[in-house]
Parts: sequence; structure tokens; C-alpha cells
Amino acid sequence: MEMRLREKPQEFSAALLQLATRYLFIQGAQVFASVCAAAILRRHLMVWKVFAPKLMFEASGFLVSSVSLLIGVTLVLRVDVAVGRWFKKIIPDASR
Repeated sequence: MEMRLREKPQEFSAALLQLATRYLFIQGAQVFASVCAAAILRRHLMVWKVFAPKLMFEASGFLVSSVSLLIGVTLVLRVDVAVGRWFKKIIPDASR
């Protein structure tokens, strides 16, 4: 199964970046929904007990997951490039 990823490395990296983008979009939509809820209900008595902590939790979760996702994608792409070089050294026809 992993060898199929080596057959089309451009499709692998494109699919990985697309997956990361979709994940960040969904996380961003959750943060945006929390911002909207806090903005709409800003005069509600429980805004500081319910909505503001949820907003802070969503925002900090978005930052942590974004940094983790960036590091993870970078490491996977770096390993993919290293494995590609390794295959080119072992099999001269692997460049096709």
C-alpha cells in the first residue's frame, strides 16, 4: 500500500495538503461559530460563564491544532522527499 504513494508523489502531497486545508477550514468554522455566538449573545447574563470560555477554548484549540498540523505536514513531506531520494539511489528507473 505504501508503495502506491511512491508511484505518484505529486498526488500524495496534493492530497495531504488538501486534507490539511479541509481540516483547518472546519476548525476555523467552529471558531467562527463561537465568535458569532459570543457576539450575538454579548448582552446575555451567562456570556462570561458559558460563551466566553467556549470561545477561548475553541480559539486556543485552533492555534494548537494549526501548529501541530503544520509541523506534521512538514515532517511527512520531508520524509516523503527523503524516501524519494532513497528510491532514486536504489532504483535508477524510479524517477519515472
